[in-house]
Amino acid sequence: MRQLLKGVLLIISSQLIGQNIDSRLIGIEKTIDNLMNQNQTIGMSISIIENGKTIYSNGFGYRNLKKKLPVNQNTIFPIGSITKPFTASLIGILKSNKKLKLTDKPKQYIPYLQFSTDEMNNLINIEDLLAHRSGIGVVDATHVFFPTNNIKKHIERLSFLKPNSQVREQFDYSNMGYAVLGEIIAKISRKTWAENLKDEIFIPLEMNNSNSSLKELKLSNNHSLGYGLSKGNIIRTEYENQYESYASGAINSCVYDLSNWVKMLLNKGTYKGIEILSKSYLESSFSEHNIIRGSFNFDRKYNLISDTYGYGWFVHQYKNLYRVTHEGNVSGFTSSVNLYPYKNIGIIILANQGSSNLLLKAINDILINRLLGKERKHWKNYKIQIGESIVPQLVLNSPKTEKAPTHKLKDYCGKYFSKGYGIVEIFLKNKNLMIKFPTFTMFLEHQKHNTFINKVSQIHHQNTPSFYINFHPNNDGEIDKLTIAFSENPEQFLRLK
Repeated sequence: MRQLLKGVLLIISSQLIGQNIDSRLIGIEKTIDNLMNQNQTIGMSISIIENGKTIYSNGFGYRNLKKKLPVNQNTIFPIGSITKPFTASLIGILKSNKKLKLTDKPKQYIPYLQFSTDEMNNLINIEDLLAHRSGIGVVDATHVFFPTNNIKKHIERLSFLKPNSQVREQFDYSNMGYAVLGEIIAKISRKTWAENLKDEIFIPLEMNNSNSSLKELKLSNNHSLGYGLSKGNIIRTEYENQYESYASGAINSCVYDLSNWVKMLLNKGTYKGIEILSKSYLESSFSEHNIIRGSFNFDRKYNLISDTYGYGWFVHQYKNLYRVTHEGNVSGFTSSVNLYPYKNIGIIILANQGSSNLLLKAINDILINRLLGKERKHWKNYKIQIGESIVPQLVLNSPKTEKAPTHKLKDYCGKYFSKGYGIVEIFLKNKNLMIKFPTFTMFLEHQKHNTFINKVSQIHHQNTPSFYINFHPNNDGEIDKLTIAFSENPEQFLRLK
């Protein structure tokens, strides 16, 4: 497979889009081919913008390995969390139109919104959501395992979900926070988030290939399939449905379209003479509003500006350069956008390989070193590891007799309910304990006593995590609840009678 990929990449990467190759980038295809081959990457698309022009745009490898369909600059990839800067931009547009203030409370626009603590209700404002400092944190199991296909029902869960931290205490990345922002946009404009995205950004920026739904992605005649690695083998992965978390990760795009977006960002919010974003809001977006790593350590040296977050952007210092960046990770795909505003350079990289962040970081490093004449490192010297994809497990380990379950397996069976998440069902199949979520049915593999772990039993998307699941008996010895460790604070599900 590696030799096949190597030959394919060398052929396809030579089909450069455009006429002249920047002298600083001569030979870059061979370096990227080598990195892709070494890491068994199927396809990739790269675009570089400098001083308002696209100086490099190229597709590598395949968007569909089986059919040998090549990647080009118009190939559409899911870009995951790079959606967040777009949502933050829509908030900025509403602010410029004086439809909201960043100090406004979300409840001003979403009457049914209720957080789980008085502190959150009294303090959280729109800026807190933009900068991931609301304390909501990661509650992704809600839309991954318990989707409602109803944004109101999804947001109403917040009254039951435990926060990850106190408001403005620390950086807590939150897809749910951006789901709330998406609903604020819809409520104010009286149009859906997707309609706002199309009308306010895609159309004026001529992003004609971009969309925000899996249905539209699949209907495109130039979309990429997703891939991953499992024990050294290339596998196909399923697309990941963002459900109600669309405002945090649902955009599908290509480097051609994203180049127009980057040109606007680097041109102080203006594209072809039309202001899309105000310069002042863009400056705020590229500023530090939340420190991600703020503790001092005598054994580790770094600058205070190393890790911060703006409005939908990570902001930090990189090789003495001011860098504004975001990555995207969804099942079978990894993407990155790196902006160097003071150098007027933007680098876009899209790959149809899941969990390949380190590969994209290496390529970005190689490209910016070449462009700015900085010291270059040989591609072999980058430490790259591709995350392991989850594959179905066909055989489970037998329960450990020395730490056996306290009850017969049938005694664990039944339906369990949580107000913050929904219903799970435990049942027996071929003498295996199973757990049924609204989206997935999975094995429960025994660990010790009443502790199990959910394991993939059929093909799912790549980002289907496992959690510790504990069953709890009541005073009469009957199993009446279970807890699932979705976060540091396990969620309790009560057994339904």
